[in-house]
Amino acid sequence: YFLSRAFLERSNGVLESNSSGQRSTWRDPDGRNVSMTPTRTYYENSQPCREYETEVTINGRREIATGNACRRADGTWKIQS
Repeated sequence: YFLSRAFLERSNGVLESNSSGQRSTWRDPDGRNVSMTPTRTYYENSQPCREYETEVTINGRREIATGNACRRADGTWKIQS
């Protein structure tokens, strides 16, 4: 799920605009509640990168994932892990 098109589109805005610790919550096209919180900003090769935590409920089970993403030259964010 965390690499679905819907997730990637919404997460770009969160990674770009939210301050560290600022959570965003939304309902995805399948009706699941999703939240994403950037937790730290750092730089790799002069590009901004962010650590984040995401939470989604799938089939009644809460799933939590953490990862990293870095901004590409075109301004979109690429999920690293």
